[in-house]
Amino acid sequence: MHIKRPIYFQFLSIILLLQGCTHNIITNPDRYTIGLDKAPKIISNGTIQLINNQPNSDNKRLVRLGMHKYNGNYHQMTDTALQIGLQVLQNHGITASEDAAKSLKLSVIGTERIPATWVFRFIVDLEVEKGDGEKIIFKGDNSTGGSIYRCIDGAILKSVITMFNDPNIQAYLESEVPDPADSLDDINNYHSPDDINNYHSPDDINNDYFPGE
Repeated sequence: MHIKRPIYFQFLSIILLLQGCTHNIITNPDRYTIGLDKAPKIISNGTIQLINNQPNSDNKRLVRLGMHKYNGNYHQMTDTALQIGLQVLQNHGITASEDAAKSLKLSVIGTERIPATWVFRFIVDLEVEKGDGEKIIFKGDNSTGGSIYRCIDGAILKSVITMFNDPNIQAYLESEVPDPADSLDDINNYHSPDDINNYHSPDDINNDYFPGE
């Protein structure tokens, strides 16, 4: 004897189908490596520090495909960019150090899914702040027929490769490392408190230029 499913169970199935599924995307620096070898030959005068400069770790909607929603957070995506950057530096024999005189602060600040036929296409905006305070935004534009996960990983990788190909970044990495002794000389050239005490007070000025008043 065939027993029909309860009506409430059928309604529940329809509601779940309409709501779809929510997926949390955890990007991976090792999942998409196509183009990693396209980073230029990097020459650095001294060690480099790469810093995750994205404090926001809240989940946000990255893309919706049909009934499926994909969330991710920019701090974790920035960490993936940082790990890719460290791999590029290592491939070129460059040492990364937490106390390096030069630094690149990385921050994923935007994402965009571009509608495409038969493939996924995704863009990642990577903001990079050099040690001298200048900020530059690099776009990673990736298309793949694989999965949305690999597509986003590839967009992050391409933003990092674009960063290392930028002449401004290359010039910064090749520039001379600031000499700490120069900073000490600047400090020593400042006026000491004794110098300040030798300045004329307003009373001195009045006595010199307005005698008898």
